[in-house]
Amino acid sequence: MNLEFLDYLEDLLDAMEKAEILLENVDYARFEADFRSTSR
Repeated sequence: MNLEFLDYLEDLLDAMEKAEILLENVDYARFEADFRSTSR
C-alpha cells in the first residue's frame, strides 16, 4: 500500500476520534442548533 495513503487514513482516524471526544455528551438537538455544524 502507498505510504501517503496510509498517512491519510491515519489522519482520518485521528480526526474521527477527536470528533467523538468533542461530541461525547452532545445530544442531537444541541448539535443541530450549533452554528458550527451547519453548512453555509
